Amino acid sequence: MEKFLYKLEKFDVIIMLEVIEHIKNDVKLIENISKLLKNNGVILLTTPYKNYKHMLGDFISEKEDGSHVRWGYTHKEIERIFNKNGFIVLSKEYVSGFISQQISNFMRLLSVLVGVKGSWFITFPLRTLQIFDDLFTKIIGYPYACIGIVGAKKASN
Repeated sequence: MEKFLYKLEKFDVIIMLEVIEHIKNDVKLIENISKLLKNNGVILLTTPYKNYKHMLGDFISEKEDGSHVRWGYTHKEIERIFNKNGFIVLSKEYVSGFISQQISNFMRLLSVLVGVKGSWFITFPLRTLQIFDDLFTKIIGYPYACIGIVGAKKASN
């Protein structure tokens, strides 16, 4: 990727949803992202939460083959990677609570029986319950599936 960085324009915002956990050299990935952002540019990143309860079919791969190479991160771990690469953290959140995770697990199970499209169709009405996801997750103390972090690239002098 590095040989192409100089050819690309700089971006105001880069969105990385569920990417970093697939890359072994996560620090280098964020370093390269930093090179693509303008000063004060923003990165929005989501990734699995290191302490989430693993769902049906989850596994770790030893090589970069499209699968996860690590279970996930904590906010502190991503913040350290951001700080090494000239980012300040603007916001930290949790994403996908108990209800969302159970719907996903049910969908994964159903996909074996009725296929992916059938599982989406069957679970679609359950998604209305997700409005209660955050509140219910906090009440029962269940770990979220993912974390979200927004960072800004520090302006260079």
